[in-house]
Amino acid sequence: MLGSRLPRGKRVLHVLVSEDVYRKLVEVAPRVYGVARGGMSALVDEALRLYLRALESGVNLRNTRFYRLLIDARDIVREAVRRGRMVHYTELAIILNISPSYAREVARALAVIDDDLEYVDGYLFCATAHNLMTQPKNLKTPEGGNCEQ
Repeated sequence: MLGSRLPRGKRVLHVLVSEDVYRKLVEVAPRVYGVARGGMSALVDEALRLYLRALESGVNLRNTRFYRLLIDARDIVREAVRRGRMVHYTELAIILNISPSYAREVARALAVIDDDLEYVDGYLFCATAHNLMTQPKNLKTPEGGNCEQ
């Protein structure tokens, strides 16, 4: 348990989760964040942040299939961005085995909830990438942000 002093800007949240969710968190957190201690908190914080941002933007999260596709698409796009690539929604359609029109919806929603991603002419790309060759022409790269999280 945390001591009497919490890190600045943090709060303790006690919640009950199902056994399978807990096992998955314990398994995934160290792989994603590279640390055993604090990894679960970071993973839960990011998941809740994405979920709340999606709710605020009007994405229908009652459709759990759509939400799962959104998370899968986010992982695919982040990996592509890490390699300096853009992702067209038709690539997502093939990888996720969904229709191109549904993939377009997923790509647009992903750009809405992820501040570092942009959606232009069917492509998802990092709005803050340093390599402008990976972005559609005539777009300016804003300062700040981090697509390689």
